[in-house]
Amino acid sequence: MSRERLIIFILSILLFVISLSFSAYVLYQNDKNFRNFLNSILVQDLRLTNVIKYTEVYSYRIYGNTNSEFVYSVILQEDKFFLLGLREDVNKKGLLLSVDLSGNLSFDKDFGLRNSDILFLNGIVKTNKDIVIGSEFVSREVDFGKGDIWLLFFTNSTNIAYDLLLGGEDSENSPTVRDLKNGDLVFAFMTKSFNTNSPTIAVAKIISNDLREIKVLKNLVKDTPITILDLGSNYWVVGETKSFGEGESDVIIIAFDYSDNLIWAKTLGTKRTDTPISGVVQEDGVWLLVASSIFNLVKLDFNGNLILSKRIKYGYPTCLHKSEEGLIVSGSFSSKELPYNIFLIKTDTNLNVIWQDFFTFTYEETPVGIFESKNFLYLFGNSSSEISKEDIWLTMIKEIKLVSNSNDLTNAFASIREPLVDSTDKLVVSNIAAEFITIPISATNKNVFQVKSIYSLLPNMAERFKREKEELQKLEKIKKKTKKKSKKK
Repeated sequence: MSRERLIIFILSILLFVISLSFSAYVLYQNDKNFRNFLNSILVQDLRLTNVIKYTEVYSYRIYGNTNSEFVYSVILQEDKFFLLGLREDVNKKGLLLSVDLSGNLSFDKDFGLRNSDILFLNGIVKTNKDIVIGSEFVSREVDFGKGDIWLLFFTNSTNIAYDLLLGGEDSENSPTVRDLKNGDLVFAFMTKSFNTNSPTIAVAKIISNDLREIKVLKNLVKDTPITILDLGSNYWVVGETKSFGEGESDVIIIAFDYSDNLIWAKTLGTKRTDTPISGVVQEDGVWLLVASSIFNLVKLDFNGNLILSKRIKYGYPTCLHKSEEGLIVSGSFSSKELPYNIFLIKTDTNLNVIWQDFFTFTYEETPVGIFESKNFLYLFGNSSSEISKEDIWLTMIKEIKLVSNSNDLTNAFASIREPLVDSTDKLVVSNIAAEFITIPISATNKNVFQVKSIYSLLPNMAERFKREKEELQKLEKIKKKTKKKSKKK
């Protein structure tokens, strides 16, 4: 090899090494930025002349691995957060996480079956030592129709002890679950098996480890449950309706007593599209968070009558929390003039704003759940970007009061100084004549819905199914004997 070629060869190697080092540095910086907040997090109270910083970020954490993870539902029980979501691998699997109040991950468990997809999970509740999950489940091997509801009972949060796979000839989806104060478990879902052309709301209750019947709403177009609220002596099934109401879609509220008798049913909405997101129950009424161009926060009394409502002037609200002082609401924020993508508003029980803050995250983040515990506000959500996979994040926020003299920021936010505006004049609350059909659940009488288990049926339900099958076998033997005797005659 000549001297010139040797020099060229050495320079080529050096250039290659430099390129690798630069690429590694870029990847490191991207990951570093992705895992942390930008340093310039701006928060302010826009109702005052001077900007007042009301919160500061204590920590920010990402939960994820090489796959994409999403969180859909979060609960706080006994100083632990339980997160329910999905992990996308070869199949879409259910994901259950537990995080302590310091943000440390206690356990990470995914669940599902081979050749099966879990499309959606909603309604994670904790009853005694069991975590109960509502899941929309599609399998090429074990389901009844085009999609089923899968209820899973996790003992001590780690092992699946019991499960119910419920479905009909068509599809069931959009599950939501709530544990009532009397110990019963209520769940609701949308079903097409009752009427293929009119997907409707189905409501069921598990009492003493048994599911005996399902109530199905008779409708005309399409109705979907979103959440269930426990009021102490009765419960509300809140959803979106296109069968009843004023506009393209309205909020539907169906009230049952603890004996599952229908008390009343109402719609709430405008001439446009109104879709409920979540709700909380307070001592003096019920709050609903709604995706609407006219109103977002609405307060109802316990009979479903409208008390007041407000519209958030900016952003898209996604989660609501009942605080000691009133409410906390958060969502995504988008503005060409202002560099923020998350808003946070704290109000009293009459929706008077205590403070509002704005945050800048590294990438596109969507809040999913807010909680207030001890010294922090906990904000959970999903993040995504064009250069990275989806992950689950948690930020812990401290409430403080630090005065800042930034008149420029105050002027920049002048257009949204008052974040909430009245909207009750355009809202209509109407009584509707809701009618439900009760469908029994039996091992031998398979009308619309069937139930089976992948792991193990609930104990009392398993015993009842066994008795019903034995009784059916006895009846069949009697019928055979009767036929033989009639033939001999």
